[in-house]
Amino acid sequence: MKFISKSANLHIILKPGIPAQPITGTPPVPTLSVRFQDGIVDVKDAELAELMQKHSGFNSDFIMADDGSGDPYAASREESEPAHINTELKYGTPVGRKISGKLGNMSPEMSNAIKEQAAELAKQMLPGMVKSTIEAVLKEREDAKNVTVPEQIKTADVTDTPAPTNKPPKTASKGKK
Repeated sequence: MKFISKSANLHIILKPGIPAQPITGTPPVPTLSVRFQDGIVDVKDAELAELMQKHSGFNSDFIMADDGSGDPYAASREESEPAHINTELKYGTPVGRKISGKLGNMSPEMSNAIKEQAAELAKQMLPGMVKSTIEAVLKEREDAKNVTVPEQIKTADVTDTPAPTNKPPKTASKGKK
């Protein structure tokens, strides 16, 4: 049976152990416990699974997973390994930075609320942005129409150049006619 915990490294003591007492001749009794790794444990022994279902933390600290269902605590569970910031050094100078692991958790409800607020903000901002863009384009067109050409360019000397024709140029042919 598969169990899922809110905590990443939950350790459940199902039966406490008893140390050996050589004076009275009592043998040691080992501790019966289960440790979750990354919030999940798969128990193969039916007796152990039954003890877990009878534990006081069942359905509060951990739950039994149905086959095919996802992890309901995945978004809110803290990772067992903290985030590491690795700085790459080249000749004693930091040149790059890499962050491994998650820096924070966000619940799906909070993520959906942020998306909804962003959509509402975009709806409010879009008409003003479109209007200002159109006004900027129209102003650029007006500025382009109002450009004055200096008189020197208008009355520049034009040299006599032959008009282009579509006939191929005459070439001198070598040889006798």
